[in-house]
Amino acid sequence: MCEAYDGYQAAGRLKVPVAAWRWAAASSLVPAANAGVGLWSRAVVEVTDGEAMRAVLRRPAVSLSVCQSVSSRAVRAA
Repeated sequence: MCEAYDGYQAAGRLKVPVAAWRWAAASSLVPAANAGVGLWSRAVVEVTDGEAMRAVLRRPAVSLSVCQSVSSRAVRAA
């Protein structure tokens, strides 16, 4: 059994896409890597709620065109 997981292993254990794990780590949904650079301890991975991570990602994504539209309006306003 692994004592530390990288992002790919953690995502696999939780049955979520690797992108979901990376997003969760970057947004502090999961604690920062605590077993070395880019490594999470087994304890952290085991207490992470994969279903909650999947639920957050089920929401519709903001499209790139919306982001560009908002960005161009902000530039014009400045």
